[in-house]
Amino acid sequence: MDTIPWWQDRCRRGIETGAADGDPAMVRLRDQGAVESVQDAYRWVAGHGSVLRAALR
Repeated sequence: MDTIPWWQDRCRRGIETGAADGDPAMVRLRDQGAVESVQDAYRWVAGHGSVLRAALR
């Protein structure tokens, strides 16, 4: 279960770093709201972790 938020954070940081470095694809993702979408998903997983863990048992 810990892998999901880890990947979400890694994805967010990758987009932010790539955009800051001028990578056109990462700039487009950032400008289209991908960072916020990943952050929203991260918060959702964090807030529903117990339900997700129970479903995976």
